[in-house]
Amino acid sequence: MSSENIVNMQVEFLGDSPKKLEINEGESINIVESEASIKIVSVEEGLAFGDTTLYEIALTFGSGVATGIIANALTAILGKGVRRMVLNGRRVRPTERDVERALDVIREAAMCADKEKDK
Repeated sequence: MSSENIVNMQVEFLGDSPKKLEINEGESINIVESEASIKIVSVEEGLAFGDTTLYEIALTFGSGVATGIIANALTAILGKGVRRMVLNGRRVRPTERDVERALDVIREAAMCADKEKDK
């Protein structure tokens, strides 16, 4: 990956979590070939009433990957059981479109911070 973007995610599931996320804490899986991956940082009991599971996830992707592709892959892996999603401290509706917009904002902020460092 050329320049990496790292997004801290919290995803809370109502009921069972998706089978594709059944990996051990600390392990990573590629979601877009070798251009984007997710790493399970921690898995805890959720904050809401009922049977919920809270995942802390680190999403890493290269600057050359379209956020739409990442959002599509991410929402396909997470499925429809997402109760709450937070990307870098900002609550986001778990739809492909809203995830893509949030990733665009995060990427733009990272690019602006890099430009400020170079000055």
